[in-house]
Amino acid sequence: MLKEVVEFYAPRELEEAHGLLLKHYPHAQLVGGGLDLTWRERKEARYLIGLDHLPLKFIKSEEGTLEVGAMVTIRELLENEALENVAPDSLKPALKAIATPLLRGVITVGGSLARAYPWSDLPALFLGLESKIGIFDGKYRVFELREFYEGDFREVLRRALITKVLIPQSKGRYFSYRRFTRTEVDIPLLNQAVSLHFREGKIEHARIFLGARPGFPLELEEIEGLLEGKELSEGVIGEACAMLRESAPVESDFRISKEFRKHLAGVLLEENLREIKGKYESSIQA
Repeated sequence: MLKEVVEFYAPRELEEAHGLLLKHYPHAQLVGGGLDLTWRERKEARYLIGLDHLPLKFIKSEEGTLEVGAMVTIRELLENEALENVAPDSLKPALKAIATPLLRGVITVGGSLARAYPWSDLPALFLGLESKIGIFDGKYRVFELREFYEGDFREVLRRALITKVLIPQSKGRYFSYRRFTRTEVDIPLLNQAVSLHFREGKIEHARIFLGARPGFPLELEEIEGLLEGKELSEGVIGEACAMLRESAPVESDFRISKEFRKHLAGVLLEENLREIKGKYESSIQA
C-alpha cells in the first residue's frame, strides 16, 4: 500500500514540518494516527511526515475555550475532565459512540477534521459545538470551522497543518448528538448535532448540523430559524421534526434510500430536542 514511499520524516518543529510539506508538494503526506494510510491507498504519497514529535498533543482551557491539539485522540479527549465544561453529560456519550475502543485510541482530532470524510462524526460534532480551527501555513491562523469548511479546505491543507480545534465553553449551551448506524461500531448512515442557547425560557440561538447524508455536514438554517425565539414546547418540537422530514437535504446510496434518510433526520431531531428539553427543564428547576 505504501510501496511508492521513498522517505519518512520526523520533524520536531512546526516550521520544519511545514517546510517539508512545501518542499515535497504535492507528494507529501502528513501522518498523525496513521489510520487513514492503513486502509486507503494513496498512490501520490512519496514522502511521509510524522507528527508524533510536534507540540500538538494537549488539552487546555484558555479564557472560556477548550483547546484540543490536533494529535489528541478521541480516547484521550474522552479521558479529560475538562470535557464536561463544554457540554455536560452530552459530549462524552457522543464520543463514546464513535467507532470502537481500539480505533478511538488511534483516530486523532486533526486527522478526522482534515480528511472530513462524508461519514465522519467529528466534523458534524465540532460544527454543532460552534468550534474554531487552528492551522499553521507559515503563520498561526484561526478560523471558524464552518467558514473553513466552506472554502477549498482540502487544497489549503496540502500546504498547511491543523494545529488545534477550539471549542467555546458556554454555560448556557445545551448540546445533543445522535448517529444512526447499522451496527454499534459501524460508520453512521446519518448523524446530527444540535446546540441550543436559552434566554428567559426561549431559544435565543440554535445550531443544527446534519451529516453522513451521505455527504458533508450541512447547517439546517431553516430549522434553526423556526426554533429561535420560541419556547421548546412539544408543539414546536413536532413542527420542527415535520419540517425536517419534508426538507432534509439527504440522498440515497447503496445502504439506504433518500426517503428513509428523511425519516431518520426527523427521528434524530426529535431525540436531540427532547434530550435538550429535559436537561433545560431540570436545570431551571434545580
